Amino acid sequence: MRPERFWRRLDEYRAAGQWAAARTICHTYLQDADDAGAWLALSSIEQASGAYRRSRAAAEGAAVSLRAPANATQLARVALRLLEFNEVERARATIVAADWNAPDVLRQSPALVQQLWLAGDDEAALRLAEHARDRIAPNARLEYACGLVCRDTGAIAAAQAAFEHAVRIDPTFAATHWSLAYMAPKGAARIERIRDVLSKPVADVGSAIDLQYALFKEHEAAGDTESAWNALASGARMKHGTLAPGLRDRDYATLAEAPGRALPAPDASGIRPIVFIVGMPRTGTTVVERILGNHSAMQAAGELQDFHAALCFHHDRFLDLPMLCRGYEDLRAHEDVGARYRASVRRFGADGKGLIDKNPANFVYAGLIAESLPEARIICLVRDPMDACFSNLKELFSGDAYPYSYDLRQLADYYGWFERTRQRFEAALPGRFMSVDYRGLVADPAAAAARILEFCGLPHEPGCDRIERNRSRVSTASSAQVREPIHERFVDAWTRYREPLWPLQVRLMAHGLAA
Repeated sequence: MRPERFWRRLDEYRAAGQWAAARTICHTYLQDADDAGAWLALSSIEQASGAYRRSRAAAEGAAVSLRAPANATQLARVALRLLEFNEVERARATIVAADWNAPDVLRQSPALVQQLWLAGDDEAALRLAEHARDRIAPNARLEYACGLVCRDTGAIAAAQAAFEHAVRIDPTFAATHWSLAYMAPKGAARIERIRDVLSKPVADVGSAIDLQYALFKEHEAAGDTESAWNALASGARMKHGTLAPGLRDRDYATLAEAPGRALPAPDASGIRPIVFIVGMPRTGTTVVERILGNHSAMQAAGELQDFHAALCFHHDRFLDLPMLCRGYEDLRAHEDVGARYRASVRRFGADGKGLIDKNPANFVYAGLIAESLPEARIICLVRDPMDACFSNLKELFSGDAYPYSYDLRQLADYYGWFERTRQRFEAALPGRFMSVDYRGLVADPAAAAARILEFCGLPHEPGCDRIERNRSRVSTASSAQVREPIHERFVDAWTRYREPLWPLQVRLMAHGLAA
């Protein structure tokens, strides 16, 4: 079949929702043409049909097809699709094995650098960036990707320099203004620059949102809380408007409770211990990860999607990410889920060290984690309701992550659900699930660290609470903050915005939560 005829027919079938016919024509075409684009199309068709394993297999077929030089144009799309299936090592290896001198690869280098960063290979990301920088025209996205790598590895000055270079290349590239503001706000020094970009037509709503959140952070640094709030409220309102109706209008007050029932005490059975750090984001999860990561017997793996991917594979269906709190109510734990998870995280080494999986959204899966992984301990961060909600409100999350965080009513309702569910997990998972209070953590880090180590079955090691000594990468919104010693600066931060946050406080009081 000629390519143009194949794509025309495929588009017709997809537009009509005829997934069986679309699947058939893809298989027929791929018998004669090893086309990466067709493999990716087949993967999306299987996803539309709800077939997780077949969709994943098609993505793997696309990766294999990259051996043909003609498919190099699809490299970034294939790598992204692999990352979406949590095929992190395969995505990384696919990019590293490509011919970096090929024009088609160089054209995609800004995206490929960012994908290597997502895959955790910072060295390869910077190497590709340096290679591409000498061979393509100045590119803001390439410099931005470099800045992300440098930020997460603690090279703060280099990160700022890369972000500033990106701004010089393209002052309208909004994500760079946002990254600079959240990493190292300078207040008045940058406000005029951001306002200048906003005074002209903005490329898209996503850019406008980035700029409003950047403006919030810069005004806050300048001490202008009124202007800061106006920018934050505007950005949150716009972000809320981009969400699908099912997320935008979600009623967390009636959300089904997460599963959980009484389970026996943990039994490691000779398997290396795994510690999951969960909770609402921006409540101290990264601080606890750094404390545990300082222990000689533990290794921090970052914010993993491996448990979610193992559940998707076992149930052979596409599950909403746990942060969306949808589609998990009928899930069941199984030893196959635990085995698949262990196999997946083997990429973090086999030196016998325990693993730290710090994904706040795994909170929803606490009961399933405890059942599937007998060796797992789960640490849940708890923060005062107003501080927790405000810390979520002022953070711009990627994509549809944490959709409740842009609306005061949903914030309060989600926190109410979170607190009820946390109490259920504590009762159902004795010895497996422990809550850590953020206020107590920052007030006495040494005592909190001792309690955390004891819960994890780890011997005491002095200095674990000195998180500023931890030099490992941090790929979260806290990447700059956790390079400092533990402090109490963000306790009661919401009180600067007491008046506009009054509706949030009233809603929390209705849940019996706010003071």
